[in-house]
Amino acid sequence: MALLAFTIDSGNGTPIPIQCPGNIPCGGTPAFNNILQAVIQLLFVIGIILALAYLIWGGINWIMSQGDKAKVQAARNKIIYAIIGLFVMFLAFAIVNLLGTFFNVHLLNTSLPSSS
Repeated sequence: MALLAFTIDSGNGTPIPIQCPGNIPCGGTPAFNNILQAVIQLLFVIGIILALAYLIWGGINWIMSQGDKAKVQAARNKIIYAIIGLFVMFLAFAIVNLLGTFFNVHLLNTSLPSSS
């Protein structure tokens, strides 16, 4: 993972790092970057697990509704909200990966396929 600093493409494939002016600290320490990476990955995992648990809970409520229209509607809403939550989590995952690719800050240890 890069040290949270920007680089400029030189055209020949070697990046040119942006220098920090004066005594202004730039970049980050590897320990901070590893902690940040672990926290972001943990939040994604927890979010996906919670959305899947909510989906299962909605399915169980639907089965237990015994045909009551209000209970079926409540269970259907839980399932819909869980699917929307999963979609949001995967969309956030894609956005974090995309921004990481643009700024050379890979917070999820994944990379998009290259075109070359």
